[in-house]
Amino acid sequence: TWVDIGPFYGGLQSIIKKENPSLNIILVDFKHQLCRSYIFLKQLFPKSNHFFPDQIDISLLKDKLRDSIIYLPVEKFNLLENLKVKLVSNIFSFGEMKDEVFENYKNSNLYKNAEYKYLVNRFVSSPFFEKTYGEIKTNVLNYTNENDNVCYFDMFPIHHYHVPKRKLFNSIKNRPCSSPYFELLLKKK
Repeated sequence: TWVDIGPFYGGLQSIIKKENPSLNIILVDFKHQLCRSYIFLKQLFPKSNHFFPDQIDISLLKDKLRDSIIYLPVEKFNLLENLKVKLVSNIFSFGEMKDEVFENYKNSNLYKNAEYKYLVNRFVSSPFFEKTYGEIKTNVLNYTNENDNVCYFDMFPIHHYHVPKRKLFNSIKNRPCSSPYFELLLKKK
């Protein structure tokens, strides 16, 4: 079972599920994003078991799931508290969350006890030159817990060639990304 927090429309999940069809995926996001994921993933995997937010409860998660995609809204995240999973992932959205929301995910039993965690986020969520996400203090040092071993850590190269226009000192010009992204794979000790 793989839990992805903030899956956007399910693109990464579609690639992985094609390689491993019996994989169970739990998508945690806002309801409107889960709707996008469902529309996309249902077309690709019509025979998979798709579970909507109103079908999800503790008993469903305790059952032996196979080839299931579960669309879990963020307000039901606590249902995963005692679930044992192979992988928890987050790409970009932890760095977009208010500090207390991010800490709730990071300190959950699900996150702490996942065998692996795969994360891609900005080194500094709210850099000085681009306060994109407001006053957020989260940075690369905040993603690990005491029971995590770092298996892999590197730059995530997606933004190396992207040079957007940004405002700095009242001047709008082409500027490089204000805080690059890291890629981190953690394994539970």
